[in-house]
Amino acid sequence: MITYSEYKPAEELSQLIFCYWIFEYNPKPNESGKAEELRHNVLPDGCVSLLFQNSKETGSRRFEAAFLGPTTAIYKTVVPAGNITIGIRFYPGVVDCFFDIDCSKLTNTITDAIPYLKDFDYNSVLQYLKFGLNDFSFLDNFFLKMIKNLRLEPDGIVKRAIDLIIDKEGIIRIHELARELLISERQLERKFKRRTGITPKQFARIRRVRTSVINMLQHDKDFNDTVFDRGYFDQSHFIKDFSLLTGTSPSLLMKYLSQITHHDVK
Repeated sequence: MITYSEYKPAEELSQLIFCYWIFEYNPKPNESGKAEELRHNVLPDGCVSLLFQNSKETGSRRFEAAFLGPTTAIYKTVVPAGNITIGIRFYPGVVDCFFDIDCSKLTNTITDAIPYLKDFDYNSVLQYLKFGLNDFSFLDNFFLKMIKNLRLEPDGIVKRAIDLIIDKEGIIRIHELARELLISERQLERKFKRRTGITPKQFARIRRVRTSVINMLQHDKDFNDTVFDRGYFDQSHFIKDFSLLTGTSPSLLMKYLSQITHHDVK
């Protein structure tokens, strides 16, 4: 059984944290009594996630914490049987408001998070993983305390750009975005990449494709309707963007993702 669910943070955190999420992999043992590992493909979301992982191997538990940076292509990983991973998905460009880490250097990387969690009670998170999760209010409590003393404030222009791209579901041209923000395209790209690690064009493409996948997966949208709704001229343009991000075809990715039970994905 594979499940993936997303949860909203407290309202006071909703401009900084996109969501909390949990991924669980509990397969049935095969004929030899062994549960197989999962070769998992993570769809890009343009955000930094702080991950806490509990892997159950030969009766023991292995814990780790990591920052998964914004990815510009499918992130491939191997998931052990019995794995539970929870994540805090930050809005682009805000993880450095909480932690002393450079967002611009996290792109397409996974980084050991422990050295950066000096003011964060990560041991309590690991305990929640160990004894089971009923809700995510405990994460709200951690971050509500942290926002009283943020290291940095989010960049106003970058935050407005991100909100517009999300609101338009990625269907916006960068020159239109710059005009809306009263800034040149070059200035916007420089500020955006410095704070988020990716360009506004990359983030818009990610949101456009990700929304397409969610519509087909959770809302049973027809492929042709999805292509039209996403503002593409034809299927070939959509498949080109899709392949750039995922490295595969829509049909193959949807076949894989359909094995996972999804709840409230955005």
